[in-house]
Amino acid sequence: VQEGIKFIKRATSDKYPEVRLGAAMFAGLIAPMLIRNIPTGSLSRNGGGRDNEELATPLAWLEEVTQFALKNIDDESAGVATAWASALARCICVSVEHGTSVRDAQSEDQASRRSADVDDEAPPSSDNSNLDLAAKFKAFSESRRASAATAICSSVPSAIAYLTKQFVRCGGETASNRCGGSFSCGGRAARIGFADALTEFLRLQASKGDFQLTEAVRPVLEMVGSSFEKQIMKAEKGGNSLSSEIDFFSTPSPNASPEKRMQTISGAFLSGRNPRAKSSADPSIGRLLASDVLRKGISENLSESLQLNVLLELTASCNLSIKSTVDGNNNSESPPLNRHEIQVALIEISHLVVALGEAGSSSLDDLLAMLDKCLSHSDHGVRYEAAIVHAAIAQAFPAVGRKFVLSSLNEIVANVDEIRGLASKAPAITSPTPKSRFRRSVEKPHGNSQSDQLMHSQCVLHGKALALSMLMHEFPHIMGGVNAAIVVKVFNVAEKLLHCQFDEALVQKNPTAACTCIRSGYCLLSGVLTMGTEAVIPHISSAFTFWQNSGMNVLPGVSKFSPTHDLLIVESLLASVVTFLKFCPDLLLAVPDALNRLTALLEKLFPLVSSGGKLDQEKNSTLGNARLSSAISSIMEAYSWLPPGSFPLSADRIFTFASNQIQELSESDILCSILDSLLSREDKLIEAHSVERAVSPGQIGGSVRLDTNISMRGSDILHHNEREATLHLLAWRKKFRMRHHDDEYHESPILGLYLREGDENSIPTPLHGVGTWREPLDPTGSSKVRLLDSSIHVFAATFGLQDGQTQAKALRMLESMYTSSQMEKEKLNRFAVGTTLISESQGKVKPREEDVCASNVIATILSCLQALPLHEATYDTLIGVGPPWMERATNLLLRLLPSPSDVIRRGAAE
Repeated sequence: VQEGIKFIKRATSDKYPEVRLGAAMFAGLIAPMLIRNIPTGSLSRNGGGRDNEELATPLAWLEEVTQFALKNIDDESAGVATAWASALARCICVSVEHGTSVRDAQSEDQASRRSADVDDEAPPSSDNSNLDLAAKFKAFSESRRASAATAICSSVPSAIAYLTKQFVRCGGETASNRCGGSFSCGGRAARIGFADALTEFLRLQASKGDFQLTEAVRPVLEMVGSSFEKQIMKAEKGGNSLSSEIDFFSTPSPNASPEKRMQTISGAFLSGRNPRAKSSADPSIGRLLASDVLRKGISENLSESLQLNVLLELTASCNLSIKSTVDGNNNSESPPLNRHEIQVALIEISHLVVALGEAGSSSLDDLLAMLDKCLSHSDHGVRYEAAIVHAAIAQAFPAVGRKFVLSSLNEIVANVDEIRGLASKAPAITSPTPKSRFRRSVEKPHGNSQSDQLMHSQCVLHGKALALSMLMHEFPHIMGGVNAAIVVKVFNVAEKLLHCQFDEALVQKNPTAACTCIRSGYCLLSGVLTMGTEAVIPHISSAFTFWQNSGMNVLPGVSKFSPTHDLLIVESLLASVVTFLKFCPDLLLAVPDALNRLTALLEKLFPLVSSGGKLDQEKNSTLGNARLSSAISSIMEAYSWLPPGSFPLSADRIFTFASNQIQELSESDILCSILDSLLSREDKLIEAHSVERAVSPGQIGGSVRLDTNISMRGSDILHHNEREATLHLLAWRKKFRMRHHDDEYHESPILGLYLREGDENSIPTPLHGVGTWREPLDPTGSSKVRLLDSSIHVFAATFGLQDGQTQAKALRMLESMYTSSQMEKEKLNRFAVGTTLISESQGKVKPREEDVCASNVIATILSCLQALPLHEATYDTLIGVGPPWMERATNLLLRLLPSPSDVIRRGAAE
C-alpha cells in the first residue's frame, strides 16, 4: 500500500494527463484498503514521537490519498479532475465507514461495561493514570490534526457539511486560488470539482442504503447559503457591479460575461488583468452546481414517494422563507432560504413536477400558493424560476394552467390600474438613475410607502406576464390545445399594457413603471405568437398596429422617454417581431402588405441602434451594452427571416454593418457558435478524444458527466435579462411539431431523428424558396455571441447581392483580421519568456486553445459559400479564372488547413 501511495504521489505531477488519470483511478480503487489495523502496543515499541504517532493512526494512509485528491480536484484536464472527484468521494465514504465502525465499537464497549458486575475488582490506580495520560496525549495530537479531512468526515452529515464548506471556501471564479496540484488551474474548476465529489458521494450513499437522502436536501442548499450570499454581496460592493441600473427587474450585478478560458499565471501576466477581480459568474455557477447536486445526487436516486416528500419539503421551505422575509420574523427552527437557495429549490421543483406528473397532485395547492408569492419576489431570478415551475405544472395539469392564465390576466389589469394610481401620487422622477440596491437579500415589508407599493406592483406585473408567456408555449402541445377565449383576452390585456407608452401622465411621473408595463405587454405578445398561425391570424392586425405605433413613438423628436428607456422598449418590440417571423411566417403572404410594413418598421428602427444612432450611447454601460447587443441581434435575425431580396434599399447598409460587427466582435475575443452546425456530421468522428484529452463537449461519447464538467468550465454565464431576451425565440417545439412521422431509420425514430438533424432547411413560404435562403439557427443566450452569429448569417445572406469589388473588399477584411491576430499571437509568444520557463519547470502541457479569429473567419466564409447560388458563370470554373474574392478566399483557407483545432480544419477542408 505504501508503494502504491508513492506511485500516486509521483504520478500526480506527471506532464501527461493519461498518467494523472491512471493515478486518480488507482486512488479510487485502493481507497477501501487504506484503513490500517494497528496492533495494541505498537506505538510504544516504535517510540512515542509525534511523527510516528501520526503515521500510526488508522487513517494516516487514507488521509494522504485524500489530500492528493483535494489538491488535484481542479486539474486542467476535465477528465482527470472528474476522476479525482470520484476518488475523493470514495475516500470520504471509507472515512465515514470507519467512523461508523468506531462509534459502534464504542457503544458496544459502553454497553458491556454497564452490564458488567459492579462488584468486580477495580483495576490498579497506576494503570488508570497511564490510560488517562495516553488518552490525553491522543486527544492533544488529534486536536492538532483537526483540519484533516478524514477526521472531520466521520459521518454522512459531517461529510456533506465538509464538502459544502469547501465548495464555499474555495472562492469565486476569478478569486479562487489553485488547490495545490502541479496542474491545478483554480477558478470555477475548484467549485465544479467539489460539486462533482458531493454528487458522487451522495450516489454512493444511495447505493449503500444506510442514509436517507431526503435528510441531505437542506445541507446541499447550504452550498448557496448564507456564507455564499456574503461572498456575493462582498463582490457586488467591490466596485465592479452596476450602480446605474434603471430596470427594476435587472439582475443584482449584471456585469460583463466572464472569460471563457480560466486564468492561469501566464494568462494573468500577459493580459495584465487582476487575477483576483470579481466576476458576475459566481452566483450563476453556484446555483447551477447546487441544482445539479440536488438533482443528480439526491432526487434521481429516490423512489416516487420520497420524491414527493422532497417536493413537499422544498415547497414548505420556500413558503416559510418568503413569508418570514416579508413579515420580518422567523418562527421556524432553521434559517430562511435566501434568494439563491429559493432559485435552486424552484429549479428542482420544476424537475419534480414533470417527473411525478399526476402523482404530485397532492402538493398542488401548497405549490400554487408558494408560486404566487415567488412571482412577486423582488429578485428577478426568483420570478423567472417560478414562471418555469408554472410551465411545468401546465404540462402535467393543463386545466390548472388554463385556470391560472385567466385569473392572472385579471390580476395584471388590476396591477396596471394600481401602478397608474400610485405613479400619479408619487413625485416625478427627474433622473433615470436610481439608487443602487446592494442589500437585496433582505426585503422590506411591502406597503410602508407608495414607492414600495409601486415596486411591488411592478414585480407582480412582470412575474405574472413572464409566467403567462411561458404557458403560451405549452398550450399547443398539451391536452385541450389552444383556447380561443384565452388568446382574445391576452391580446386585450397586451393592448392595455402597451397603451402605457402613450400615457403622458405615467411617462412623466415614472417612466420606469411605464417601461415595465410596455415590456410586459410585448412579453405577452411574444408568448401568444409562439402558439402558431391558427391562433394568431384573427388578431394579427392588432399586432401590426402595436408595432407601428410603438415604432413611431421611439423616433427622435417624438419619444418622451430617455434613450435608456427607449432601448428597453425597442428591445422587447424587436423580440416580438422576430417571434412572429419565426413562428408565423405564413402570415407574410396571408396578411396584405405585411412584408412591406415589417420592412418599413425595421428600416426606421435600424438607424436608432446603429453607430451614431440615438441608442448607440447606451453601449457605455454594461447593462445598456448587453441590451443594445440584444436589440441589434433581433434586427439582424429579423432580416435573416425575411425572404431574400425583400429589402433592397437596406441590403448594402446591412451588409456593411454586419461586416463591421464581425470585425469588432472578433477583435474582442468573441467566439461564434454556429461553426459546428455548418459542418458535415459525417466528419464529427475526427474530433473524438480520450477522456483525459477532451476539451469541448461531445468529444467523449456517452459521458454526460464529463460533458457537463467541460461545459461549465468554458461557457459564458447569462444573467436573467439575457435569458428572457431569447425566451420566445427557441424553436425546438416548432421543429418537433413540424417533423414528419415517417422520419425513421431501420424502424427507429430515434436514429432517424439523429441522422436527419441539421439536414432540414424548411422553406416557410414560396417567397423564401427563391435563391438559396437558409433557415437561421436558434439564438444563443449570450448577447455578444448572439450578435456575432446573426451578423455572420446576414453577411452571408447579402454577400451575393454585392458587386465584385465589395466582395473582394470583404474578403480582404477577413484576411487582414486573421493576419493581425496571428501577428499578435507571435508577438506574445516572443516576449513570454518568463511564462515559458514557468511552464517548462512544472512540466506542463497546455491544451491547444481554440483560435477565435480563425473560427469566426471560417464560419463567415463557409456561410457565404453555402448561401451563394451556383451560377453558370462560376459553375465548373477553375478558381484561377473565377471571381477575385474566390481566389483570395482559397488562399486564406489553405492557410487555415494546418490549424491545430479540429473544427477549424474541418471547416477549411469543407
